[in-house]
Amino acid sequence: METARTLELSASLKRRLVHLRHLTGVEQAPELKEADVLLAQQVLGRPLGDAFLALLANHDKALEGYDLDLQRLPGFTKEAHVAGLPFGFVALGREPGSEAIVGATPLGTQVIVMATDPEGETRHLPVEAWLDELIAEEIEKLRDDESDEKARVYKTVTDADVEAFAPALMRPTRGERRHVKHAKFGVGEVLRELEGGAKLEIRFESGTKTLMARFVRELIG
Repeated sequence: METARTLELSASLKRRLVHLRHLTGVEQAPELKEADVLLAQQVLGRPLGDAFLALLANHDKALEGYDLDLQRLPGFTKEAHVAGLPFGFVALGREPGSEAIVGATPLGTQVIVMATDPEGETRHLPVEAWLDELIAEEIEKLRDDESDEKARVYKTVTDADVEAFAPALMRPTRGERRHVKHAKFGVGEVLRELEGGAKLEIRFESGTKTLMARFVRELIG
């Protein structure tokens, strides 16, 4: 894979995302596939800003419970709008431990935590404030941990850490073979992308077919 574009983020947002990565011990690279982003944007009918994409690219375990997934994002957003999520927000997932729906503006600057319980409270807050809450929750979890993982509470996020943090969109390297799996046709090789990645021309053992990208699963390695 090669870098298609590095996400442009404020230093304050980068610091918080790096802090969450430190606290949860994530090792996965902060990357998203460009084709997945283009497809999600096409289905949603709106562009997603770099701050929004960075939340998904971070892969920290603090957000793991929200079940963030670009491929499921459009469908869940549609369901959330029916449930009352304002149309200016894209759904991120459900708050772990509750039925509250969490959404963010497409630019990723504001977050809404929408209670589905009539007795619940719906909150609007800046994305940095929301991440601060997640950071505080992770710190409390680690403080109760008697293993070596507890040391991550005291790990300092340095300016060098923030500077080196570069979430990015990735695309297959020219000449690199890309394989996907379809429920009916099995494993196939992607020959080319159509309509901005929304459709794929794929060579299967049974022949070459053009399918919607959302109907296949990318195979890594």
